[in-house]
Amino acid sequence: MNRVERKDGYCEILLRRNPKQGLIDKEYALVSAEDYNKIKKYDWKVYKIGGRLVAATMIGRDFTTINKLLYPDLKRIHRYNDNTLDYRRFNIKHFRNEKTVNNQKKLPVEENKLVSVSAPTYNSLEKFKNDNDLEDQDTAINQLLNKKNNSFLAKIKGMVNL
Repeated sequence: MNRVERKDGYCEILLRRNPKQGLIDKEYALVSAEDYNKIKKYDWKVYKIGGRLVAATMIGRDFTTINKLLYPDLKRIHRYNDNTLDYRRFNIKHFRNEKTVNNQKKLPVEENKLVSVSAPTYNSLEKFKNDNDLEDQDTAINQLLNKKNNSFLAKIKGMVNL
């Protein structure tokens, strides 16, 4: 079992080392306190997949990462920080493939609620933010929404000139 240190609102889990992949440093996964019960019965190890560190384990005969266990309906996740071992809820941006997003009913957006978008849409928003020297994504979204006569998705996908 992994050593766990409880902190304010989250848990820090010491991952087992993976010498087969040359991963011998101490690595910690960060998990929200409310998600800890979902993962506590497994023995987590650090792996390098696609050049990124992930926490994973074997559940039965299946190789499973923490994000698959905590966020099973998400195809991809992006984080607000660059720590790929940070699985705390407030750090995760939810992303699904575009077909799933298009087939969903539109939900009212509440403040601080995560909204699903496709990876290309996210990349377009990041490019718009960087090209216009904007502070954050919220500012970029507000600027796009304030432009008249064009839909948000049309603007962000580059279908219209900004």
